[in-house]
Amino acid sequence: MLALAISAGACARPASGQIVVPNVVGVDRDTAVATVAAVGLRSQVIVLRPSVQRCPIRPGTVTSQNPSGGVAALPWTVVTITSYAASPAGSVSGPACVPPP
Repeated sequence: MLALAISAGACARPASGQIVVPNVVGVDRDTAVATVAAVGLRSQVIVLRPSVQRCPIRPGTVTSQNPSGGVAALPWTVVTITSYAASPAGSVSGPACVPPP
């Protein structure tokens, strides 16, 4: 007899006292911070300044997070949220970052 277990990857039921980290990649920065706080985690926001005029994504949208969404974490774990700013590095009055069409 062969037994086979298939997993979707992330922990669906965290260990007692742990929280499942929400996936906030692709949402706006403010919503991401609120979502993380709502489940009992803290957030640290990193804002990258694009070095070219065209942004890879819409400014303010979360591009990555650590720990990843779906993993179990202890309460008050810090989730690092990364997004892009709206203007190039070192530019005060320079060209704004143009979101993709």
